[in-house]
Amino acid sequence: MKFTPNRISAAFLLAIAVAVWWHAGTFPQLDGGHPGPSLFPRLIALLIAVASIGLFFLPLKKEEETVFVYEFSGDHFRLLGILASTALIPLIYQAAGLLPGIGGLVLLTAFLFKVRWWVALITAGGTALGVYVIFGFLLGVPL
Repeated sequence: MKFTPNRISAAFLLAIAVAVWWHAGTFPQLDGGHPGPSLFPRLIALLIAVASIGLFFLPLKKEEETVFVYEFSGDHFRLLGILASTALIPLIYQAAGLLPGIGGLVLLTAFLFKVRWWVALITAGGTALGVYVIFGFLLGVPL
């Protein structure tokens, strides 16, 4: 078995998913059978685990002699901007609430990927609305 960059990334993502699943298990439980605060992180951890397992066992193309060369480009600065913006969510959450924080993160991410401004606004609003409808309205989780 060759350890390609995809397999190394998949193993790293699987380790993160397991850590998130384990840590979310330490969150407090709600009374009355309502989904607690561990629901969303565990759902995301499960999706990341499934995707990483799929990436690990992804059929490799013809075995060719390739050299993995890593080049730092402008796209990496965009990715670093997105990662940095996720660190702002707790600050936005304390100041404005969860839904504006999620909407702001999606909006900033869309701008970093050079999406048209009106598409970014619709996507950010739709994401915040979707989170509210799913968790606040359908599941009754207080946001």
